[in-house]
Amino acid sequence: MNQIRMINIENISAPPCDRSDFYEEHIINKIRKDIEENGNLDLSHAIIVREIGNNQYQIVNGNLRYILAKKIGIEKLPCIVKNISETDGIYEFLSENTQHELTPLVVGLAGLLIENGLGGRGNVSDRTRLCRCTGIDKGSLSKYISAATIYKHVENNLNCDEKRSLARKCSVLCKIKNFPNETWFSFAKYIANNTDAEKLTKSINLVKTVESIENNQVWRDCFFPFSKMVEMSLKDQTGEMTIKPTFRELNKTVEVLMESGRGDEINDLKQWLNENAFRVQGGRTFFNFRQIINHCRDILNVNNHTDKNFVNCDAIEFVKSLADESVTACISDPPFGINFHDIGISNTSPIVNDIPEQAMKLYENLAKNLYAKMKKNSYVVVFYSPKFIVPVVTAFVNAQFTLSDQMTWVKNGHGQGNLISSPLNKCEHFFIFKKGNPVWLTGAYNCFVYPVPSNRLHPMQKPIEMIESIVDAVSSPNDLIIDPFCGSGTILKACLNKNRLIAGAEIDENFYNTAYCNLFCDDESNVAVAI
Repeated sequence: MNQIRMINIENISAPPCDRSDFYEEHIINKIRKDIEENGNLDLSHAIIVREIGNNQYQIVNGNLRYILAKKIGIEKLPCIVKNISETDGIYEFLSENTQHELTPLVVGLAGLLIENGLGGRGNVSDRTRLCRCTGIDKGSLSKYISAATIYKHVENNLNCDEKRSLARKCSVLCKIKNFPNETWFSFAKYIANNTDAEKLTKSINLVKTVESIENNQVWRDCFFPFSKMVEMSLKDQTGEMTIKPTFRELNKTVEVLMESGRGDEINDLKQWLNENAFRVQGGRTFFNFRQIINHCRDILNVNNHTDKNFVNCDAIEFVKSLADESVTACISDPPFGINFHDIGISNTSPIVNDIPEQAMKLYENLAKNLYAKMKKNSYVVVFYSPKFIVPVVTAFVNAQFTLSDQMTWVKNGHGQGNLISSPLNKCEHFFIFKKGNPVWLTGAYNCFVYPVPSNRLHPMQKPIEMIESIVDAVSSPNDLIIDPFCGSGTILKACLNKNRLIAGAEIDENFYNTAYCNLFCDDESNVAVAI
Protein backbone atom coordinates (compact mmCIF):
# COMPACT_ATOMS: atom_id res chain seq x y z
CA MET A 1 0.00 0.00 0.00
CA ASN A 2 1.29 3.45 -0.91
CA GLN A 3 2.34 5.59 2.05
CA ILE A 4 0.68 8.99 2.35
CA ARG A 5 2.83 11.97 3.32
CA MET A 6 1.78 15.51 4.17
CA ILE A 7 3.78 17.87 1.94
CA ASN A 8 3.98 21.66 2.07
CA ILE A 9 1.89 22.98 -0.82
CA GLU A 10 4.62 25.51 -1.70
CA ASN A 11 6.95 22.61 -2.51
CA ILE A 12 4.57 21.19 -5.10
CA SER A 13 4.56 22.26 -8.78
CA ALA A 14 2.16 21.71 -11.67
CA PRO A 15 2.36 18.61 -13.85
CA PRO A 16 3.52 18.58 -17.48
CA CYS A 17 0.21 17.00 -18.49
CA ASP A 18 -3.11 17.98 -16.98
CA ARG A 19 -6.85 18.05 -17.61
CA SER A 20 -8.00 20.47 -14.90
CA ASP A 21 -8.95 23.09 -17.52
CA PHE A 22 -11.42 20.65 -19.01
CA TYR A 23 -13.51 19.87 -15.93
CA GLU A 24 -17.13 21.03 -15.98
CA GLU A 25 -18.03 23.74 -13.49
CA HIS A 26 -20.24 21.47 -11.37
CA ILE A 27 -17.34 19.04 -10.83
CA ILE A 28 -15.04 21.88 -9.81
CA ASN A 29 -17.64 23.19 -7.36
CA LYS A 30 -18.14 19.74 -5.83
CA ILE A 31 -14.41 19.22 -5.25
CA ARG A 32 -14.10 22.73 -3.80
CA LYS A 33 -17.03 22.11 -1.46
CA ASP A 34 -15.57 18.80 -0.26
CA ILE A 35 -12.21 20.43 0.51
CA GLU A 36 -13.86 23.31 2.37
CA GLU A 37 -16.07 20.98 4.44
CA ASN A 38 -13.22 18.59 5.34
CA GLY A 39 -10.61 21.31 5.84
CA ASN A 40 -8.31 19.42 3.45
CA LEU A 41 -8.28 16.65 0.90
CA ASP A 42 -9.71 13.36 2.02
CA LEU A 43 -6.87 10.83 2.33
CA SER A 44 -8.61 8.68 -0.27
CA HIS A 45 -8.12 11.58 -2.68
CA ALA A 46 -4.45 12.20 -1.97
CA ILE A 47 -2.61 13.60 -4.97
CA ILE A 48 0.15 11.62 -6.65
CA VAL A 49 3.51 13.36 -6.97
CA ARG A 50 7.08 12.51 -7.90
CA GLU A 51 10.17 13.91 -6.22
CA ILE A 52 12.27 16.15 -8.46
CA GLY A 53 15.03 16.99 -5.94
CA ASN A 54 15.73 19.43 -3.09
CA ASN A 55 12.47 18.53 -1.35
CA GLN A 56 10.51 19.64 -4.41
CA TYR A 57 7.70 17.60 -5.97
CA GLN A 58 5.86 17.60 -9.30
CA ILE A 59 2.24 16.55 -9.57
CA VAL A 60 1.56 13.36 -11.50
CA ASN A 61 -2.19 13.28 -10.93
CA GLY A 62 -4.55 15.57 -8.99
CA ASN A 63 -3.71 19.03 -10.27
CA LEU A 64 -7.26 20.34 -9.94
CA ARG A 65 -7.40 19.31 -6.27
CA TYR A 66 -4.02 21.02 -5.79
CA ILE A 67 -5.20 24.24 -7.49
CA LEU A 68 -8.42 24.44 -5.48
CA ALA A 69 -6.69 23.63 -2.18
CA LYS A 70 -4.15 26.37 -2.83
CA LYS A 71 -6.92 28.88 -3.55
CA ILE A 72 -8.72 27.92 -0.34
CA GLY A 73 -5.51 28.41 1.67
CA ILE A 74 -4.56 24.82 2.57
CA GLU A 75 -0.87 24.72 3.58
CA LYS A 76 -0.15 20.98 3.38
CA LEU A 77 -1.60 18.28 1.18
CA PRO A 78 -1.78 14.50 1.55
CA CYS A 79 0.44 13.05 -1.18
CA ILE A 80 1.56 9.70 -2.50
CA VAL A 81 5.18 10.00 -3.63
CA LYS A 82 6.34 7.83 -6.51
CA ASN A 83 9.92 7.39 -7.68
CA ILE A 84 9.33 7.73 -11.42
CA SER A 85 10.59 9.81 -14.34
CA GLU A 86 8.62 12.65 -15.88
CA THR A 87 7.72 10.48 -18.87
CA ASP A 88 6.60 7.64 -16.62
CA GLY A 89 4.61 10.23 -14.70
CA ILE A 90 2.69 11.04 -17.88
CA TYR A 91 1.87 7.38 -18.40
CA GLU A 92 0.85 7.12 -14.76
CA PHE A 93 -1.46 10.11 -15.21
CA LEU A 94 -3.06 8.55 -18.29
CA SER A 95 -3.48 5.17 -16.60
CA GLU A 96 -5.10 6.75 -13.54
CA ASN A 97 -7.57 8.71 -15.69
CA THR A 98 -8.46 6.27 -18.46
CA GLN A 99 -11.85 5.66 -16.88
CA HIS A 100 -12.42 9.31 -15.91
CA GLU A 101 -13.20 11.47 -18.96
CA LEU A 102 -9.77 11.20 -20.52
CA THR A 103 -10.54 13.34 -23.55
CA PRO A 104 -8.74 12.97 -26.89
CA LEU A 105 -7.18 16.40 -26.42
CA VAL A 106 -5.58 15.35 -23.12
CA VAL A 107 -4.15 12.26 -24.80
CA GLY A 108 -2.85 14.48 -27.61
CA LEU A 109 -1.21 16.84 -25.13
CA ALA A 110 0.48 13.88 -23.48
CA GLY A 111 1.66 12.60 -26.84
CA LEU A 112 2.96 16.05 -27.70
CA LEU A 113 5.06 16.12 -24.55
CA ILE A 114 6.58 12.74 -25.23
CA GLU A 115 7.32 13.54 -28.86
CA ASN A 116 8.93 16.78 -27.82
CA GLY A 117 11.67 14.88 -26.01
CA LEU A 118 10.33 13.73 -22.68
CA GLY A 119 10.35 10.15 -23.90
CA GLY A 120 12.70 10.40 -26.83
CA ARG A 121 11.46 12.30 -29.85
CA GLY A 122 10.56 10.01 -32.76
CA ASN A 123 10.89 6.94 -30.56
CA VAL A 124 8.27 4.55 -31.91
CA SER A 125 8.22 2.50 -28.71
CA ASP A 126 7.03 5.52 -26.75
CA ARG A 127 4.10 6.10 -29.10
CA THR A 128 3.29 2.40 -29.01
CA ARG A 129 3.37 2.50 -25.24
CA LEU A 130 1.06 5.51 -25.25
CA CYS A 131 -1.39 3.68 -27.50
CA ARG A 132 -1.37 0.66 -25.24
CA CYS A 133 -1.79 2.80 -22.16
CA THR A 134 -4.89 4.54 -23.52
CA GLY A 135 -6.31 1.88 -25.84
CA ILE A 136 -6.08 4.28 -28.79
CA ASP A 137 -4.80 3.30 -32.24
CA LYS A 138 -1.83 5.10 -33.78
CA GLY A 139 -3.91 6.88 -36.43
CA SER A 140 -6.19 8.41 -33.84
CA LEU A 141 -3.26 9.32 -31.63
CA SER A 142 -1.64 11.19 -34.52
CA LYS A 143 -4.83 13.23 -34.98
CA TYR A 144 -5.05 13.96 -31.26
CA ILE A 145 -1.46 15.21 -31.24
CA SER A 146 -2.22 17.49 -34.21
CA ALA A 147 -5.21 18.91 -32.35
CA ALA A 148 -3.08 19.36 -29.22
CA THR A 149 -0.50 21.32 -31.25
CA ILE A 150 -3.23 23.74 -32.31
CA TYR A 151 -4.62 23.93 -28.77
CA LYS A 152 -1.24 24.79 -27.24
CA HIS A 153 -0.87 27.57 -29.79
CA VAL A 154 -4.18 29.24 -28.86
CA GLU A 155 -4.94 28.22 -25.26
CA ASN A 156 -3.75 31.44 -23.63
CA ASN A 157 -6.42 33.39 -25.52
CA LEU A 158 -9.33 31.08 -24.67
CA ASN A 159 -11.67 31.28 -21.70
CA CYS A 160 -12.51 28.28 -19.50
CA ASP A 161 -15.72 27.39 -21.35
CA GLU A 162 -13.89 27.46 -24.68
CA LYS A 163 -11.14 25.19 -23.38
CA ARG A 164 -13.69 22.68 -22.11
CA SER A 165 -15.50 22.78 -25.44
CA LEU A 166 -12.35 22.17 -27.48
CA ALA A 167 -11.42 19.23 -25.25
CA ARG A 168 -14.24 17.32 -26.92
CA LYS A 169 -13.76 18.59 -30.47
CA CYS A 170 -10.45 17.05 -31.45
CA SER A 171 -11.73 15.74 -34.76
CA VAL A 172 -12.89 19.21 -35.79
CA LEU A 173 -9.61 20.84 -34.76
CA CYS A 174 -7.77 18.33 -36.95
CA LYS A 175 -9.44 19.82 -40.02
CA ILE A 176 -7.23 22.90 -39.73
CA LYS A 177 -3.96 21.17 -38.82
CA ASN A 178 -2.32 21.83 -42.21
CA PHE A 179 -3.24 25.50 -42.34
CA PRO A 180 -0.94 28.42 -41.42
CA ASN A 181 -0.89 28.82 -37.66
CA GLU A 182 -2.07 32.42 -38.01
CA THR A 183 -5.51 30.95 -38.85
CA TRP A 184 -5.66 28.67 -35.83
CA PHE A 185 -6.99 31.07 -33.24
CA SER A 186 -9.95 32.31 -35.32
CA PHE A 187 -10.85 28.76 -36.29
CA ALA A 188 -10.41 27.40 -32.74
CA LYS A 189 -12.47 30.21 -31.24
CA TYR A 190 -15.27 29.50 -33.69
CA ILE A 191 -15.11 25.72 -33.19
CA ALA A 192 -15.32 26.18 -29.42
CA ASN A 193 -18.41 28.38 -29.59
CA ASN A 194 -20.37 27.13 -32.60
CA THR A 195 -21.72 24.00 -34.25
CA ASP A 196 -22.35 25.30 -37.80
CA ALA A 197 -20.35 22.80 -39.83
CA GLU A 198 -21.26 24.39 -43.18
CA LYS A 199 -19.86 27.77 -42.24
CA LEU A 200 -16.67 26.17 -40.93
CA THR A 201 -16.26 24.11 -44.10
CA LYS A 202 -16.79 27.19 -46.24
CA SER A 203 -14.06 29.09 -44.39
CA ILE A 204 -11.70 26.10 -44.57
CA ASN A 205 -12.28 25.95 -48.33
CA LEU A 206 -11.60 29.68 -48.51
CA VAL A 207 -8.14 29.20 -47.02
CA LYS A 208 -7.42 26.39 -49.49
CA THR A 209 -8.58 28.55 -52.39
CA VAL A 210 -6.53 31.56 -51.34
CA GLU A 211 -3.44 29.41 -50.94
CA SER A 212 -3.86 28.33 -54.56
CA ILE A 213 -3.90 31.91 -55.88
CA GLU A 214 -0.61 33.13 -57.30
CA ASN A 215 1.18 35.70 -55.11
CA ASN A 216 -1.47 35.34 -52.40
CA GLN A 217 1.09 35.88 -49.67
CA VAL A 218 2.00 39.28 -51.11
CA TRP A 219 -1.54 40.50 -50.56
CA ARG A 220 -1.94 38.71 -47.24
CA ASP A 221 1.21 40.40 -45.97
CA CYS A 222 0.14 43.71 -47.46
CA PHE A 223 -3.40 44.15 -46.15
CA PHE A 224 -5.40 40.96 -45.66
CA PRO A 225 -3.74 38.40 -43.34
CA PHE A 226 -5.24 34.96 -42.98
CA SER A 227 -6.22 35.71 -39.38
CA LYS A 228 -8.47 38.59 -40.47
CA MET A 229 -9.69 36.69 -43.52
CA VAL A 230 -10.83 33.68 -41.51
CA GLU A 231 -12.38 35.81 -38.78
CA MET A 232 -14.42 37.78 -41.34
CA SER A 233 -15.40 34.66 -43.26
CA LEU A 234 -16.72 32.96 -40.13
CA LYS A 235 -18.83 36.08 -39.49
CA ASP A 236 -20.18 36.03 -43.08
CA GLN A 237 -18.34 39.26 -43.84
CA THR A 238 -16.30 37.98 -46.78
CA GLY A 239 -15.68 34.84 -48.78
CA GLU A 240 -14.13 33.21 -51.81
CA MET A 241 -16.34 35.10 -54.22
CA THR A 242 -14.89 38.45 -53.12
CA ILE A 243 -11.29 37.59 -52.25
CA LYS A 244 -10.44 35.46 -55.28
CA PRO A 245 -11.31 38.05 -57.96
CA THR A 246 -9.73 40.81 -55.90
CA PHE A 247 -6.36 39.06 -55.55
CA ARG A 248 -6.37 38.16 -59.24
CA GLU A 249 -7.18 41.74 -60.24
CA LEU A 250 -4.32 42.94 -58.05
CA ASN A 251 -1.95 40.43 -59.67
CA LYS A 252 -2.99 41.58 -63.13
CA THR A 253 -2.52 45.22 -62.17
CA VAL A 254 0.98 44.62 -60.79
CA GLU A 255 1.91 42.63 -63.88
CA VAL A 256 0.81 45.42 -66.22
CA LEU A 257 2.53 48.08 -64.13
CA MET A 258 5.80 46.15 -64.24
CA GLU A 259 5.58 45.51 -67.98
CA SER A 260 4.83 49.16 -68.73
CA GLY A 261 7.68 50.54 -66.63
CA ARG A 262 5.38 51.84 -63.90
CA GLY A 263 6.68 49.59 -61.13
CA ASP A 264 7.13 52.56 -58.81
CA GLU A 265 3.31 52.81 -58.57
CA ILE A 266 3.04 49.41 -56.88
CA ASN A 267 3.96 50.84 -53.48
CA ASP A 268 1.29 53.50 -53.95
CA LEU A 269 -1.22 50.73 -54.63
CA LYS A 270 -0.20 48.89 -51.47
CA GLN A 271 -0.50 52.06 -49.43
CA TRP A 272 -3.97 52.66 -50.88
CA LEU A 273 -4.97 49.11 -49.94
CA ASN A 274 -3.84 49.62 -46.34
CA GLU A 275 -6.03 52.69 -46.10
CA ASN A 276 -9.09 51.66 -48.11
CA ALA A 277 -9.47 47.87 -48.23
CA PHE A 278 -11.91 47.75 -45.30
CA ARG A 279 -14.56 49.87 -43.70
CA VAL A 280 -16.46 49.50 -40.43
CA GLN A 281 -20.14 50.30 -40.42
CA GLY A 282 -22.61 49.58 -37.65
CA GLY A 283 -20.03 47.50 -35.79
CA ARG A 284 -19.50 45.26 -38.84
CA THR A 285 -16.35 45.11 -40.96
CA PHE A 286 -16.78 45.18 -44.74
CA PHE A 287 -14.24 44.17 -47.39
CA ASN A 288 -14.31 46.85 -50.10
CA PHE A 289 -13.59 44.43 -52.92
CA ARG A 290 -15.55 46.38 -55.53
CA GLN A 291 -13.63 49.55 -54.74
CA ILE A 292 -10.34 47.66 -55.00
CA ILE A 293 -11.23 46.18 -58.39
CA ASN A 294 -12.36 49.58 -59.65
CA HIS A 295 -9.22 51.24 -58.30
CA CYS A 296 -7.04 48.72 -60.15
CA ARG A 297 -8.91 49.32 -63.37
CA ASP A 298 -8.71 53.08 -62.92
CA ILE A 299 -4.94 52.77 -62.49
CA LEU A 300 -4.75 50.95 -65.82
CA ASN A 301 -7.40 53.19 -67.45
CA VAL A 302 -9.51 50.19 -68.46
CA ASN A 303 -12.60 50.83 -66.34
CA ASN A 304 -15.72 51.60 -68.35
CA HIS A 305 -17.66 52.04 -65.09
CA THR A 306 -20.48 49.77 -66.26
CA ASP A 307 -20.63 48.44 -62.73
CA LYS A 308 -21.68 51.85 -61.45
CA ASN A 309 -25.09 51.08 -62.96
CA PHE A 310 -25.49 47.99 -60.76
CA VAL A 311 -26.49 48.89 -57.22
CA ASN A 312 -27.29 47.21 -53.91
CA CYS A 313 -30.66 48.75 -53.10
CA ASP A 314 -34.42 48.36 -53.15
CA ALA A 315 -35.82 47.62 -56.62
CA ILE A 316 -38.48 50.31 -56.57
CA GLU A 317 -36.04 52.99 -55.41
CA PHE A 318 -33.75 51.92 -58.25
CA VAL A 319 -36.54 52.29 -60.82
CA LYS A 320 -37.46 55.72 -59.47
CA SER A 321 -33.86 56.86 -59.96
CA LEU A 322 -33.90 56.17 -63.72
CA ALA A 323 -34.42 58.89 -66.30
CA ASP A 324 -37.85 59.04 -67.91
CA GLU A 325 -38.19 57.26 -71.27
CA SER A 326 -34.63 55.90 -71.07
CA VAL A 327 -35.24 52.14 -70.96
CA THR A 328 -35.67 49.98 -74.06
CA ALA A 329 -36.55 46.80 -72.16
CA CYS A 330 -37.01 45.57 -68.63
CA ILE A 331 -36.39 41.84 -68.11
CA SER A 332 -36.80 40.76 -64.53
CA ASP A 333 -37.64 37.91 -62.19
CA PRO A 334 -39.30 39.42 -59.09
CA PRO A 335 -40.12 37.33 -56.00
CA PHE A 336 -43.05 35.07 -56.85
CA GLY A 337 -44.73 35.32 -53.46
CA ILE A 338 -44.54 31.57 -52.82
CA ASN A 339 -42.30 31.46 -49.71
CA PHE A 340 -39.71 29.65 -51.79
CA HIS A 341 -37.20 27.43 -49.97
CA ASP A 342 -34.65 25.82 -52.24
CA ILE A 343 -33.60 22.26 -51.44
CA GLY A 344 -30.92 22.17 -54.11
CA ILE A 345 -28.63 24.94 -52.89
CA SER A 346 -27.31 24.95 -49.35
CA ASN A 347 -26.38 28.00 -47.31
CA THR A 348 -28.06 30.65 -49.48
CA SER A 349 -30.04 33.63 -48.28
CA PRO A 350 -33.83 33.42 -48.29
CA ILE A 351 -35.50 35.42 -51.06
CA VAL A 352 -36.47 38.87 -49.78
CA ASN A 353 -40.18 39.84 -50.05
CA ASP A 354 -41.24 36.33 -51.13
CA ILE A 355 -44.47 36.15 -49.15
CA PRO A 356 -47.66 36.76 -51.18
CA GLU A 357 -48.69 40.17 -49.82
CA GLN A 358 -45.21 41.67 -50.19
CA ALA A 359 -44.59 40.19 -53.61
CA MET A 360 -47.89 41.40 -55.08
CA LYS A 361 -47.21 44.86 -53.72
CA LEU A 362 -43.81 44.74 -55.45
CA TYR A 363 -45.40 43.89 -58.82
CA GLU A 364 -47.87 46.74 -58.35
CA ASN A 365 -45.19 49.31 -57.41
CA LEU A 366 -42.86 48.07 -60.14
CA ALA A 367 -45.48 48.54 -62.85
CA LYS A 368 -46.63 51.91 -61.50
CA ASN A 369 -43.11 53.38 -61.32
CA LEU A 370 -41.74 51.69 -64.42
CA TYR A 371 -44.15 53.03 -67.03
CA ALA A 372 -42.67 56.53 -67.17
CA LYS A 373 -39.12 55.14 -67.40
CA MET A 374 -39.80 53.01 -70.49
CA LYS A 375 -39.34 54.35 -73.99
CA LYS A 376 -42.45 54.95 -76.07
CA ASN A 377 -42.15 51.59 -77.82
CA SER A 378 -40.66 49.13 -75.37
CA TYR A 379 -41.09 45.73 -73.70
CA VAL A 380 -41.33 44.55 -70.09
CA VAL A 381 -40.67 40.85 -69.52
CA VAL A 382 -41.57 39.56 -66.06
CA PHE A 383 -41.56 36.04 -64.62
CA TYR A 384 -44.44 35.13 -62.32
CA SER A 385 -46.16 32.31 -60.45
CA PRO A 386 -49.34 30.85 -62.03
CA LYS A 387 -50.95 31.28 -58.60
CA PHE A 388 -50.92 35.05 -59.09
CA ILE A 389 -51.78 35.57 -62.77
CA VAL A 390 -54.64 37.93 -62.06
CA PRO A 391 -52.87 40.36 -59.68
CA VAL A 392 -49.74 40.48 -61.86
CA VAL A 393 -51.67 41.25 -65.07
CA THR A 394 -53.89 43.71 -63.20
CA ALA A 395 -50.88 45.57 -61.81
CA PHE A 396 -49.36 46.16 -65.26
CA VAL A 397 -52.62 46.87 -67.08
CA ASN A 398 -53.57 49.41 -64.41
CA ALA A 399 -50.19 51.06 -65.01
CA GLN A 400 -51.16 51.45 -68.73
CA PHE A 401 -49.05 48.58 -70.10
CA THR A 402 -50.62 46.20 -72.61
CA LEU A 403 -50.34 42.43 -72.22
CA SER A 404 -48.63 41.26 -75.40
CA ASP A 405 -48.03 37.55 -74.81
CA GLN A 406 -47.13 34.81 -72.40
CA MET A 407 -44.06 32.60 -72.75
CA THR A 408 -43.00 29.38 -71.07
CA TRP A 409 -39.74 27.78 -69.99
CA VAL A 410 -39.90 23.97 -69.93
CA LYS A 411 -37.30 22.60 -67.49
CA ASN A 412 -35.66 19.21 -67.14
CA GLY A 413 -37.13 18.61 -63.70
CA HIS A 414 -40.15 19.62 -61.67
CA GLY A 415 -40.18 22.45 -59.18
CA GLN A 416 -41.68 22.74 -55.73
CA GLY A 417 -45.39 22.67 -55.05
CA ASN A 418 -48.15 20.50 -53.67
CA LEU A 419 -47.01 17.11 -54.91
CA ILE A 420 -50.14 15.36 -53.57
CA SER A 421 -53.06 17.37 -54.90
CA SER A 422 -51.42 19.09 -57.90
CA PRO A 423 -49.56 17.93 -61.03
CA LEU A 424 -45.77 18.15 -61.04
CA ASN A 425 -44.69 21.55 -62.35
CA LYS A 426 -41.97 21.43 -65.02
CA CYS A 427 -42.59 24.93 -66.35
CA GLU A 428 -42.01 28.54 -65.45
CA HIS A 429 -43.93 31.33 -67.13
CA PHE A 430 -43.36 34.96 -67.97
CA PHE A 431 -45.50 37.72 -69.39
CA ILE A 432 -44.53 40.10 -72.19
CA PHE A 433 -46.02 43.53 -71.56
CA LYS A 434 -45.51 46.44 -73.90
CA LYS A 435 -45.68 50.21 -73.95
CA GLY A 436 -46.73 51.55 -77.31
CA ASN A 437 -46.07 49.30 -80.31
CA PRO A 438 -42.55 47.86 -80.16
CA VAL A 439 -41.33 45.36 -82.75
CA TRP A 440 -40.52 41.74 -81.82
CA LEU A 441 -37.16 41.47 -83.55
CA THR A 442 -36.69 37.71 -83.93
CA GLY A 443 -38.70 34.65 -84.78
CA ALA A 444 -38.38 33.20 -81.27
CA TYR A 445 -41.11 30.77 -80.24
CA ASN A 446 -43.19 31.32 -77.12
CA CYS A 447 -41.78 28.18 -75.51
CA PHE A 448 -38.17 27.55 -74.47
CA VAL A 449 -36.76 24.14 -73.53
CA TYR A 450 -33.62 24.39 -71.41
CA PRO A 451 -32.28 22.47 -68.40
CA VAL A 452 -32.03 24.17 -65.03
CA PRO A 453 -28.56 25.75 -64.82
CA SER A 454 -25.97 23.64 -63.04
CA ASN A 455 -23.90 25.19 -60.22
CA ARG A 456 -26.59 27.78 -59.61
CA LEU A 457 -25.69 31.02 -57.86
CA HIS A 458 -29.30 31.76 -56.93
CA PRO A 459 -32.27 29.42 -56.31
CA MET A 460 -34.34 31.04 -59.10
CA GLN A 461 -31.55 31.37 -61.68
CA LYS A 462 -32.58 31.12 -65.34
CA PRO A 463 -30.63 29.63 -68.30
CA ILE A 464 -28.49 32.37 -69.81
CA GLU A 465 -29.11 31.06 -73.36
CA MET A 466 -32.85 31.58 -72.91
CA ILE A 467 -32.35 35.10 -71.62
CA GLU A 468 -30.05 35.91 -74.55
CA SER A 469 -32.83 34.86 -76.96
CA ILE A 470 -35.23 37.20 -75.20
CA VAL A 471 -32.68 40.02 -75.28
CA ASP A 472 -32.30 39.61 -79.04
CA ALA A 473 -36.07 39.76 -79.49
CA VAL A 474 -36.78 42.91 -77.45
CA SER A 475 -33.74 45.11 -78.10
CA SER A 476 -30.82 46.02 -80.31
CA PRO A 477 -27.11 46.51 -79.48
CA ASN A 478 -26.42 49.53 -77.23
CA ASP A 479 -30.02 49.67 -76.03
CA LEU A 480 -30.48 50.03 -72.25
CA ILE A 481 -31.97 46.99 -70.51
CA ILE A 482 -32.70 46.94 -66.78
CA ASP A 483 -33.30 44.26 -64.16
CA PRO A 484 -34.51 45.61 -60.80
CA PHE A 485 -34.38 42.10 -59.20
CA CYS A 486 -30.95 40.85 -60.28
CA GLY A 487 -30.50 37.77 -58.10
CA SER A 488 -27.50 36.01 -59.65
CA GLY A 489 -27.03 38.68 -62.33
CA THR A 490 -27.79 36.23 -65.17
CA ILE A 491 -30.17 38.57 -66.99
CA LEU A 492 -27.71 41.46 -67.02
CA LYS A 493 -24.87 39.10 -67.96
CA ALA A 494 -26.88 37.95 -70.98
CA CYS A 495 -27.36 41.61 -71.90
CA LEU A 496 -23.62 42.27 -71.69
CA ASN A 497 -22.98 39.21 -73.83
CA LYS A 498 -25.29 40.78 -76.44
CA ASN A 499 -23.63 44.22 -76.26
CA ARG A 500 -26.50 45.96 -74.48
CA LEU A 501 -26.17 48.72 -71.91
CA ILE A 502 -27.29 47.59 -68.48
CA ALA A 503 -28.60 48.88 -65.18
CA GLY A 504 -29.89 46.86 -62.27
CA ALA A 505 -30.39 46.41 -58.56
CA GLU A 506 -30.38 43.64 -55.95
CA ILE A 507 -31.58 44.29 -52.41
CA ASP A 508 -29.89 41.26 -50.76
CA GLU A 509 -26.24 42.08 -50.08
CA ASN A 510 -25.06 38.48 -50.36
CA PHE A 511 -26.74 37.92 -53.73
CA TYR A 512 -25.58 41.36 -54.85
CA ASN A 513 -21.97 40.40 -54.18
CA THR A 514 -22.46 37.15 -56.08
CA ALA A 515 -24.04 38.93 -59.02
CA TYR A 516 -21.32 41.58 -59.03
CA CYS A 517 -18.63 38.94 -59.50
CA ASN A 518 -20.77 37.13 -62.05
CA LEU A 519 -21.04 40.33 -64.06
CA PHE A 520 -17.71 42.06 -63.70
CA CYS A 521 -15.01 39.49 -62.90
CA ASP A 522 -13.07 38.35 -65.94
CA ASP A 523 -12.72 34.72 -64.86
CA GLU A 524 -16.02 32.87 -64.47
CA SER A 525 -14.38 30.56 -61.94
CA ASN A 526 -14.21 33.57 -59.61
CA VAL A 527 -17.94 33.36 -58.99
CA ALA A 528 -19.09 31.51 -55.89
CA VAL A 529 -22.41 30.93 -54.16
CA ALA A 530 -23.39 33.83 -51.94
CA ILE A 531 -22.11 33.74 -48.39
